[in-house]
Amino acid sequence: MSRIAQEVIEQIRQTADIVDIISAVVNLKKRGQNYFGLCPFHNEKTPSFSVAPAKEIYHCFGCNAGGNVFRFLMEYEKMTFVEAVKTLGDRYGIEVKLGGDDRNQEELKRLRDFQSSASGFFEKLLGSAEGKPITKYLEGRGLTKDVIKDFQLGFAPDSWDRLLKLARKNGVPGKIMDKSGLFTRTKKGVFDRFRNRLMFPIHNPGGQVIAFGGRAMDQEDPAKYMNSPETILYSKSRVFYGLNKTQKAIRKAGTSILVEGYMDLLQLYQAGITNVLAVAGTAFTENHVHQIRKLTRKILLMYDGDSAGRNASVRAGYLLLRGGVEPLIVSVPNDLDPDDWVRQDGAEAINKKIKAAQPLITYHIQLSGVRKMSPAERSKFIRGMVTEVVGIQDNIFRNEIFRSISDEMQINERDLLAVADKEYRRRRGHRTKSDVKSNTPMFASQKEKAQLELVKLLAGEDLTVRQKIRDSVTIDYFTSPVLKKLAEFFFSQYEVIKYGAVLQNFEAKDEQETVAGILLDLSVPEEVDRTINDCINSLKAGPFRKKIESARIKLREKEKSGEDVSDLLMEISELRKELNSLTSESR
Repeated sequence: MSRIAQEVIEQIRQTADIVDIISAVVNLKKRGQNYFGLCPFHNEKTPSFSVAPAKEIYHCFGCNAGGNVFRFLMEYEKMTFVEAVKTLGDRYGIEVKLGGDDRNQEELKRLRDFQSSASGFFEKLLGSAEGKPITKYLEGRGLTKDVIKDFQLGFAPDSWDRLLKLARKNGVPGKIMDKSGLFTRTKKGVFDRFRNRLMFPIHNPGGQVIAFGGRAMDQEDPAKYMNSPETILYSKSRVFYGLNKTQKAIRKAGTSILVEGYMDLLQLYQAGITNVLAVAGTAFTENHVHQIRKLTRKILLMYDGDSAGRNASVRAGYLLLRGGVEPLIVSVPNDLDPDDWVRQDGAEAINKKIKAAQPLITYHIQLSGVRKMSPAERSKFIRGMVTEVVGIQDNIFRNEIFRSISDEMQINERDLLAVADKEYRRRRGHRTKSDVKSNTPMFASQKEKAQLELVKLLAGEDLTVRQKIRDSVTIDYFTSPVLKKLAEFFFSQYEVIKYGAVLQNFEAKDEQETVAGILLDLSVPEEVDRTINDCINSLKAGPFRKKIESARIKLREKEKSGEDVSDLLMEISELRKELNSLTSESR
């Protein structure tokens, strides 16, 4: 395992601003000492994701995700611990030196190397005699050799195992091949996933190949486009095609154009419209919005000019609005996609349309034909818009949208806000099952609850309380593995506790999540002494109850055999007295 000096890890953890890191992907709002926002790890409409800067931890009360700044990068960016530490080290100018060889890091490197070699294989084939039909196809679509080369387009041959044989020849481990997403495994064996397809390598922002999209060259193939499955390198909802080439242009322009297809992006890029992104083989999601917010707060949606494309642009637009990104809609001519449009009318015509892009609300109203609706239909449509808009977290931004709806629909803004208020109240009272994980507490028994309460007091800032618990209990009182480990840590802490560092004692993801949830809520009871005594007595009572139950079993056995049970009756009586004295103290 690679080792990073603990002092370096601590230096980076203490230097890193967890609010700054997380706010790059989550719209956080301060509430008291903590920050809240919509959880990036599950779909929700009511913010349950909390970041505590003073404790250097985050926790979601909905899905239980939680940890410190390292864990966040590991989960959100799909990094190893070492990668997360190095990323933050680079950000804050702290040198990170590695020793030994980290197996996870090595596996990621091998996967990246194999994806790169597969891309080279496809690219080489495109330039061969075997790939000439594909080259002619691309020329017919108007793509230049420079664009083809820059984006590393390739050709997957019409073969079941060409890439498979090459991988085996080059000694690629079976484990790496299985995790690459480039092969399918059936009862009949292992086969190349992509066959007779134009290949579009998908890169991460750093330019490394992490996945592929493939366009069928056989007109009878039912799947026109096929994409790599999700892997440890590739998360479809967090990756955009072409970003490695276009991110500088996007930042410079302060805005981006979002298209649906690989060819759409390539044609726009070739035409000099380079601040462009494409969704990589999946529907547009909230996770995409989080990624866009890292780049820009303004996006132009340029979807296909058919009914499906227009409706999809509206859906994506509202997702962007709720994520704090301003969406504008570029009207693509009927039944054209941006690829065809560029080739038909050229860049100048498209740039004119870009300058005339409409705000989402205006576009949606025009698209709906609302002015021809009956009063009932019109009312239903407006309520639907309000339902979409109330999810916007930024109050000012949301009110501006309501004002736009009011102006466009020529209705009283107060009436809109009244409808919105009803929707707010409904949402506060009804959270969907998909929004919230099971509310069943992990520590459900009386014994575990007592241990949990003591751990929370041990983790608190009151040194007197912490010492009182140390004087009253031993580590043997804690039987839950997680709580025992926490107690051991807090028993050794006599100064101010660094909560972010506590989580480094737990390697497992579920343990870090549990600990983050515990540490986020360290409220002190009004009667601390009584709480401590109640918890201790509750824990002491457990063994007495077990002894009483054991004596009762023996009693029944002796009664069946006709033996004298007077000694057991006496033992049970004494145990009950001791138990009663404990429970009476807790009342």
